[in-house]
Amino acid sequence: TNTFVIGGYVPHGTGYIDTISNYSHSTPGNATDAGEYTVGGMQDTASAPDGTNTFVMGGTPSITSSVTKLSMTSPYPQSDNGELSAARYGGGGASDLSYAYYAGGVQPGSVTTIERLPFSATSGTFSDVGELSVNQEHAGYCSGPTHALTGGGRPPTWSNMMERYEFAASANGADVGEMSH
Repeated sequence: TNTFVIGGYVPHGTGYIDTISNYSHSTPGNATDAGEYTVGGMQDTASAPDGTNTFVMGGTPSITSSVTKLSMTSPYPQSDNGELSAARYGGGGASDLSYAYYAGGVQPGSVTTIERLPFSATSGTFSDVGELSVNQEHAGYCSGPTHALTGGGRPPTWSNMMERYEFAASANGADVGEMSH
């Protein structure tokens, strides 16, 4: 019912920001300030919702491995909820009913790792469960009931590749097509 925008970068001005903005899908209007991201000013984070919370993972300018659990109901409390296996930014988040996933990104070189952490965990480190066939750094990511799909992005050069990975099998990603641009 809502979309959250967490952090970002304002060129020629503020720089990295820590604002959490929230806007409703059902009511037209502007986003509202929902608080401050406790990790600090960030961009290039990934997120994975479980229906009640969203798990915000990684980010830059100080490349981080932090995973923050953010409640999607006011007053939007946050808590430290584990760590990626390594500090990253520019990867993508996905989720099924049980796990938060993080794939690809920059560490500072390109990474193809697919990793996950159970939503039920309150701490711990993500576990490697597969590899993308190429890095999908700064790509678009979305989740379906059984698979995650990634497309575009910029592995060392701009990519039009679409790739998907299955949640239940903890399998590697597979090329499933090309975008038109």
